[in-house]
Amino acid sequence: MTPKSATTALVAILAATLACGGKRAPEPSAVEPQGNALLVVRNDHWLDITIYAIRGGSRYRLGMVSGLKTDTLPLQNTILAGSGTLRFLLEPIGSTRTHLTESIPIGANQSIELNIRNPLDLTTFTVSHRVSNR
Repeated sequence: MTPKSATTALVAILAATLACGGKRAPEPSAVEPQGNALLVVRNDHWLDITIYAIRGGSRYRLGMVSGLKTDTLPLQNTILAGSGTLRFLLEPIGSTRTHLTESIPIGANQSIELNIRNPLDLTTFTVSHRVSNR
């Protein structure tokens, strides 16, 4: 292969590569997945708490929220599929006491605000429809 034909081949490969690259759609945010529900946790307890979603006989670990902090956890559609209700299991780290909420109705594009209190039996929740910024 001559230097001229090698340069021509390289230019052709580069042009083909650039032609394939189009405008990409923006990636959805990890905190606000489109179509999924959100769990906003306000932990007013002094212990860090691991939070699980309970649906049917399955338990899904959602994450941990530090004591006296607020955090947002996404609820994936796979967790919401089926019954449309969830319960949350709260397990404080360093304690043997746990708390299981009552059944909470939830769907896509909704959010639950879970207010963890001390003692855990005083934990409350609210469900609201989430407005998209798009």
